[in-house]
Amino acid sequence: MPLTVATGIDVYCDEKVYYKVAATGTAPTIGTSFTTTGYTEATTAPGKALNLEVTGTSTNVTAIVVVVDSNGKVRDAKAQTLTA
Repeated sequence: MPLTVATGIDVYCDEKVYYKVAATGTAPTIGTSFTTTGYTEATTAPGKALNLEVTGTSTNVTAIVVVVDSNGKVRDAKAQTLTA
């Protein structure tokens, strides 16, 4: 049974959302430059709330979701441990 975390994040024009599931991890710091390595880009509708379901296969994983502005900087980021 996959583990999930739902995220309710507002996405504005020219922003992109990236996510990953890792054994451990923390959300990037808001305002820093973002590197997409290891992340998957989520399909979003700018100007709408993003309700992304991130799944994992173990209780020892962390879901990280990052909103990146048009300048490549982190505008919002969340990390949450997935639980059964």
